[in-house]
Amino acid sequence: MDDKRWVYLSTAITNAVCLALGVVSGILSARLLGVQGRGELAILSYYPALMAAVVSLSFPQALSFLILRDLPGSAAVAGGGVRFAAIVGMLGAGAFALLAPYTLSAESQHLSKEVSITCAASASMVINTYLYAMHRSYGRFDWVNGCLILVAMGQVALIGLLWGLGNLTAYSIVVGSLVLQLTVTAAGLWRVGIPTLARGAGREGYAEFIAVGLRFSLPMVAIMLYSVADRAILIRATSIEQIGYYAVAFSIAFPLSLLSETFAQLGFLEAAASKTKDQSLSLVLRRFQMVQVFIVGLAVIAFVLVEPFLIFGFGSKFAPALTATYLLVCAMALRGLSKTLESGLRGANQVFPGTASGLLALAGLMGLGMILTPKAGATGLAYALVGSESVGLCVLLLCTLRQPGVTPGQLWGLRGEIVLTLVSGLVGRSQRSR
Repeated sequence: MDDKRWVYLSTAITNAVCLALGVVSGILSARLLGVQGRGELAILSYYPALMAAVVSLSFPQALSFLILRDLPGSAAVAGGGVRFAAIVGMLGAGAFALLAPYTLSAESQHLSKEVSITCAASASMVINTYLYAMHRSYGRFDWVNGCLILVAMGQVALIGLLWGLGNLTAYSIVVGSLVLQLTVTAAGLWRVGIPTLARGAGREGYAEFIAVGLRFSLPMVAIMLYSVADRAILIRATSIEQIGYYAVAFSIAFPLSLLSETFAQLGFLEAAASKTKDQSLSLVLRRFQMVQVFIVGLAVIAFVLVEPFLIFGFGSKFAPALTATYLLVCAMALRGLSKTLESGLRGANQVFPGTASGLLALAGLMGLGMILTPKAGATGLAYALVGSESVGLCVLLLCTLRQPGVTPGQLWGLRGEIVLTLVSGLVGRSQRSR
């Protein structure tokens, strides 16, 4: 990798830019579509994202792991990974196109056809996760970051174009987004190059890739199910209006989890590339300490800005989502901490903590969510999410404390030393860039 500080800074800036553009997209779609239309958009975008998560699981990270551990044979691993992604992406898209409409509630049945079409066209979302993982493994962070920013900019432009043409609907937004994903796929394949794509991993290479992917998938299955369970509960247990409120509240709170993605993504790569178990664990603890300072600072800012941002940004018609938004800020702060710790442990080849954390959090969310959501809609589900995120983080902390030599003090990052490390790193890099 190049300068690690630049990698962290550029990735953090990219996440922040994508976040800002995503907020703009969210505000535009909410204001132009209204509560009902925003709820429909949440449903239509849910299924392609679910398909990509179910089909990918942690196989993209398994690809990164093998490239980082076996650089001499990385070209064959990369070529085989792209072929694998294309096959499972098309199979997953076809399966979801057939089955997803049957999971809609009676109130949402009018979206059946649109759900099938968007699922059938979403294979590129799977392939892109593999391509991003591959490029990051080769140190091409600027390429990945550039693609992510262009997609986010394209989303804003798409909404403006559709509105100008008088064809702005939830369905047209999702279809346009899938076209953007397909464009990124073509660019990513071009960047990989024909020589690499033409190479196969061989039977032994594919077997090793699948074995590592299945091992890493143990925690990812639980985490993936947990991450999509909230919307599944909403779709089955409440109205489209409440789904619209939750979608807006989630879009305001989710940045806390998204911005911490820098520590989770790069922490996994650093742990995976480490030569010893002790070195991997030391890096995991250090990144977890740093993300605490980052998350707490963002959470304080979010609490101050939530109400004016919701009312003046999305409009007073979304005021009923205010309580849910505050709760989701807490939930996303906890999720950012959990994601960073779990990704680091998985990069150190430890899959049990994430598996246990995800399963117990999922059980808590399903239990609380099915009780509270029918009664209180978006707010009830937000309460359930705070509880389940707390359970998941506590499980990860307990599993980490069971590692040899780890003390409770090493898990605490809210202290001056860590703050100075973060600030000096950013300031030092900005001064050298002038």
